[in-house]
Amino acid sequence: MQQRPRINKKLVASFIAVLVLIVGIVMLGNYLNSQPVQVDFENVTKVDVYDAQPDQDNPSPVATITSSGSSVRLQKDTRHFFAYEGAEGYASGTTEFTPTGQENATVTISPYFSDAKLDALLDDELDAIRQTLRTKYGSPVNDYELQRGKLYKFGEWYGTTLKYVGDDIFNSDTLRVVLGKDDAGTWSVATDPPSISLSKFLFPDVPVEILRDVNKLK
Repeated sequence: MQQRPRINKKLVASFIAVLVLIVGIVMLGNYLNSQPVQVDFENVTKVDVYDAQPDQDNPSPVATITSSGSSVRLQKDTRHFFAYEGAEGYASGTTEFTPTGQENATVTISPYFSDAKLDALLDDELDAIRQTLRTKYGSPVNDYELQRGKLYKFGEWYGTTLKYVGDDIFNSDTLRVVLGKDDAGTWSVATDPPSISLSKFLFPDVPVEILRDVNKLK
């Protein structure tokens, strides 16, 4: 009967000890190269933290945060993505943050209203917006048809296109305009005069992301 080879228990034990040591060193290195990051939010139900873009190959989150003020330990000098789920009436989205080792690192998330809520609010604002444009430009505005447009952020910004419906074939360009609403609820034209394309250099007081979006409206 062939004798089974005897297992060198000391060799196995040594191998396991070395493996545990290597794993421990790696874990210690990862810990020392990481830092706590506090996540503060409002009007959000949860935040999933990823170390790769959430839409790339469906990665699993490295952490899920459901309580504002909670902290998560993240690798330094590595870009992380915070995918947040807005509460009812608020937008969901993603923000980025790269820990750099500074103390008291904090990610703050405060989403704007959702597109659905903004569209519902627009129904109550369109008459005031039309009247603002008529008051500002008088009869020339009658040669243009105001498109529905969009509200932005918390409803204090509005952008739309003005489609020419007059008879002048040499003046038939579609114009774009942005209005802003002050704390008293009064609308005013923020991009005066309406233009074919809205430039951040001409209208620096209007958020650039709004100008870009209005420039894409049909």
